Amino acid sequence: MKGLVASIKYSNAQSEQLYCVVDTATAKIGYYRSEIVLKEGETIDFDGEGGTVKSAAISFDDAAVSVAREAAAEAARRCVSNKPYAIGVKALDEVTARMWDRLSASAALLLKKLMLGAPVIIRFHNDADGSTGAFGLYKSLADLESRIGFRFGNTVWKMQRSVFYGIDDASSDVLMANNYGTIEKPLLLCTDFGTALESNDGVATLGDKFDVIWLDHHPIIEGFRGLDFAHYTNPWRFGGDSNYTAGFLSCAFAKTFSEVDTRELEEASFIGDYSEYSAPTEESRRLSMLLDLMTSDTRVVTGSASSNLTPETIDTVLKDKARADELLGYAKNKLSEAIDSALGAVKMYQAGGAKIFVADFENVRGDESARYPLPGRFASKLLDKMRELNTEPCIVVLHFGKLVSVRVDKSISDKADLLGVMSEMKKAYAGIESGGGHMSAGTLKVADAHDRSQIMRLLVDGLKGNLES
Repeated sequence: MKGLVASIKYSNAQSEQLYCVVDTATAKIGYYRSEIVLKEGETIDFDGEGGTVKSAAISFDDAAVSVAREAAAEAARRCVSNKPYAIGVKALDEVTARMWDRLSASAALLLKKLMLGAPVIIRFHNDADGSTGAFGLYKSLADLESRIGFRFGNTVWKMQRSVFYGIDDASSDVLMANNYGTIEKPLLLCTDFGTALESNDGVATLGDKFDVIWLDHHPIIEGFRGLDFAHYTNPWRFGGDSNYTAGFLSCAFAKTFSEVDTRELEEASFIGDYSEYSAPTEESRRLSMLLDLMTSDTRVVTGSASSNLTPETIDTVLKDKARADELLGYAKNKLSEAIDSALGAVKMYQAGGAKIFVADFENVRGDESARYPLPGRFASKLLDKMRELNTEPCIVVLHFGKLVSVRVDKSISDKADLLGVMSEMKKAYAGIESGGGHMSAGTLKVADAHDRSQIMRLLVDGLKGNLES
């Protein structure tokens, strides 16, 4: 067999290094150990029986590298569909159609990287919206692998616990990419987080180390440096808004190269992010709650202290109905207990024709080791309950440690102007480390938990002022 060494996953032990070799005749890739030292870009004539290179005739030619890159690019383009994905919802389908050329170009870039064994890091936000998108992408890539007859390697899935892409995130990704030698630049794909000024330092830390695909649906903040990425896609730029969820966006992106059915996942993302396009089914409700639990507390799934959750683990759980039912029952009980506790602990402030409810999540959750429900998502559930119990529009403000989570009834989100209030607070008060989100859902982080009470007063007063003006 004759092939080109496209990438190497380094190891301290030579025998453990993993070489991605592109077959020069078929353009298919394979992964091999080697008893001899190889370098990326080398052409080797070898016998790879048993998955190990024991001897090889080695040569190097820049032209061979160029040929391999172009062959991968052409193979990627052949996999990409020119027909925009549509689900029969006019507003969504129109936005998807307007984004299709950009999504197709991004998909061609992703597939080219995968076909050359470049390291690909996929980060997704740890909620139902982010995880549905990641899972849809995972299933679609598996489908493509089965059709083309070889698997993609060197793909790393990372669950993101922040809505920002910080310096630590970027440094971690750069260090991981440094474990590879490759003829192609590594790729970073982010979905459902990061469109904020607080991500600028992380973006700057990346430098030109990666090609980047950034899929998000958060309101676009002027000055966010990620907008300069050639493969930054956000429905706000194409006539849509945050109701076009990131989970749906990622599944639409995956439809550029796969026809795997992701409708239940898309619906679960609508439910998880309270999209106006939500049309819940029993299965999508179940899926949304399960993903919410698994991404909140990975321990209930893995039994370990790891904070990461991969689509492969999600797939394993969902295929085990008994295990999934057990987790679903646990989630329902924990949520019911937290709601009952909160109802007896909230403080209410009248704000024009609306009500603002404030609660201390530390008093609500009881068990300090509990990770489900997480404060932000619980704020959404508590808002649902308050709307059931009140005829007036409601706002929920939940504080916990250094965090303040806010959820606003969509009927008053424009007037309340949550993002505007948080923006003004960040300018006026140095004690706020970060803040952002959507018009109806946002989070503030304070530098010192002792400043939280003052931050709370400023926040409630700002919302009241807007609602009463």
